[in-house]
Amino acid sequence: MSTVDDIRKLLQDMISPDLKALETRITALEREMDLRFKEVDGRFKNLEEKMDLRFKHLEEKIDLKFDLVQANMATNQQSILQALDMARRIERLEERDSNKTLDRPS
Repeated sequence: MSTVDDIRKLLQDMISPDLKALETRITALEREMDLRFKEVDGRFKNLEEKMDLRFKHLEEKIDLKFDLVQANMATNQQSILQALDMARRIERLEERDSNKTLDRPS
């Protein structure tokens, strides 16, 4: 054997087992990472579902409150319109009354 072959054989004998060990470790790490990523993805999906449910619940509450506010506004508007109508009626009655008083001979 030549010196180059001897050096090649020596390097292969020394490096090859280390490379194989590294390859095995990398494969194990990749599997572990895949498992962890799947677990994290599952957690995010679960969190997303919870958040969607909470947002839906909040939207329903907001819609209900908004409907109540609209109903109150309609009621208040109706009350104000009735009060204005009453004020106009009273003004007309007072005006009639004052006209009658002025029309009466003293």
